[in-house]
Amino acid sequence: MKYSATSKHVDEYFRNKVAEAILIEDTYKFIEYLKQHISSRTLKECVALLKAAWQWAEKQGIISQNPWADVINRLCN
Repeated sequence: MKYSATSKHVDEYFRNKVAEAILIEDTYKFIEYLKQHISSRTLKECVALLKAAWQWAEKQGIISQNPWADVINRLCN
């Protein structure tokens, strides 16, 4: 359930933007978008899922960097 909800929000916000094209600035804008739609707890879970997905893609050589890497730390502070 949480994966499909996260996917829905990503699809709605980023539309056809590929993962490699998402920058750190985009992640902060996406978080502001999510704050209007979900609770802060759900937001942290969503960002954690995205961080893990991008981390996997980075290890596989699909993307060169993970823009979500430090975002979760900012949410927790």
